Amino acid sequence: MCHPLPGRPAPILVGVGWELRRPPGRPRPVVAPTRFTVKNTGYEGEVETRWTRVSNAHFQEVRAFTSPTIDNPDLIPWDSLPFIASSQASLLIPAQAVGAWITARVRAVGSKGPSPWSDPSAVRVN
Repeated sequence: MCHPLPGRPAPILVGVGWELRRPPGRPRPVVAPTRFTVKNTGYEGEVETRWTRVSNAHFQEVRAFTSPTIDNPDLIPWDSLPFIASSQASLLIPAQAVGAWITARVRAVGSKGPSPWSDPSAVRVN
């Protein structure tokens, strides 16, 4: 309890500011990861993907396909290739045929569902 000084009125406490949390039941939409790249790692047949981390995502979903030539990604079915998660913003795709093309894309998934897919990125496996 705050006691006023003699001759002065008691202080009035006023709360001003922005709400620190969103009300329950109103999760924010998830944005698509940006700066998505697919690159060779330096180890034969191994490819690494990287993207910008999305802060309010629960996880990221990566889809990729392998083909002998670079084709239109919209015409080929996307598969989930075996991969090793390196962090929340990268992963390794091991044991691919040298000379094949890997095309991949990523999306973030949050409490409001998935984001749009990133633009596809492709690399020829060394």
